[in-house]
Amino acid sequence: MSLRFVEAFQSPGAQSGRRLIAVECASSGIGARAAIEFARHGCKLSLGGRNKDNLEIVRSKCHEVLPSSFEILTSVGDITKDTDRKSLVERTVETFGQIDVLINNAGRGAGHTSELFSQVEAETLDVMFSINVFSHVLVTKLAIPHLIKTKGCVVNISSVWSTVPAVGAGVCCMTKASVDMFTKVLAAEMAQYGVRVNSINPGSVPTNLTRGRNGPTTTSPGDEPDISELNQKYSEYSLPMHPLGRLGSVYDVSHALLFLSSENSSFITGQHLYVDGGRSLRGEYLAYV
Repeated sequence: MSLRFVEAFQSPGAQSGRRLIAVECASSGIGARAAIEFARHGCKLSLGGRNKDNLEIVRSKCHEVLPSSFEILTSVGDITKDTDRKSLVERTVETFGQIDVLINNAGRGAGHTSELFSQVEAETLDVMFSINVFSHVLVTKLAIPHLIKTKGCVVNISSVWSTVPAVGAGVCCMTKASVDMFTKVLAAEMAQYGVRVNSINPGSVPTNLTRGRNGPTTTSPGDEPDISELNQKYSEYSLPMHPLGRLGSVYDVSHALLFLSSENSSFITGQHLYVDGGRSLRGEYLAYV
């Protein structure tokens, strides 16, 4: 898929010194596709993820659109662990000397916690908040001094679930609402330093994250899953909730990431960009019960 921008669009990599983009959880789904699109626009990349083999596949795909001389740093680790978060940030700065954009992409979806609050366990709350909220906050804390130096920006991957209550997926909804408030408060804190903070709130986007409720897919990292690989229930269930008549794609979210990471959005901070095909217009619905 080719990217089509108006002539006024200034890609992130076209800016002075070629921007360094650090992407959490870049070994699959949205993070993997975002890495490839940033590479296409000439950005330097530091990619984190738990799956070493997938990270190497993503690195290879990035090099297909970048000169081989461009270094792409990969860091294998668990973003919920303090040592791995520190390693990602420290290795990035040691290698490139800067961080211009931090993409907080770690997340676990509603399919992993399909239960009512009357059934929820403390362990579920601990795991979901650790991945979906605490990892964002704590890796950003480490990156803030470097983002201040570059007057950079943070983009958090949130979800339409932050404002759409779904029965049976309440824990996920709570974590995504937390990400949205983290985005706004951090934006207010960082504005005095010229650092922007925004979120992207996707609707239903088929990725390997859907494995929690739909079984494994055969999709290569950075590619868009074949909709036929998703089970029939999920497709029938999700499609009618999107007024534009289709589910989202990793390309849709990646294009939004490019915009919020570039100078084209230099006067935008503390905002939530819904890339949801109108899903948020439909309000609440019964899910995963």
